[in-house]
Amino acid sequence: MTDVGTREPATFPTVSALVALFFIVFGVRLVVVAIFGSPLPFFDEWDAGALGLYKPYLDGQLDIWALLSRLNEHIIFTSRLLNLITFELAGEWNVRLQMAVNG
Repeated sequence: MTDVGTREPATFPTVSALVALFFIVFGVRLVVVAIFGSPLPFFDEWDAGALGLYKPYLDGQLDIWALLSRLNEHIIFTSRLLNLITFELAGEWNVRLQMAVNG
């Protein structure tokens, strides 16, 4: 009998099922991006991505305020940081890769 405040650790079948579910969902996402994804940036991605993030980064003028600036009343710091990391790792602005990685 266990105490009310304690839980038993997750068992191997439970962890395996969660890992399998993650890979199934991620695989479906990759298929959807491959079929329906466009290699062209969409609407405000030109301003936010090209002019607001990648150009200053390539010119060596990117500062923290560019990452924290507002876009349509939202501050999307983590998305911008993730996009900058994928930009650096891929060596190019790959919109489909961003769609696959960024949730």
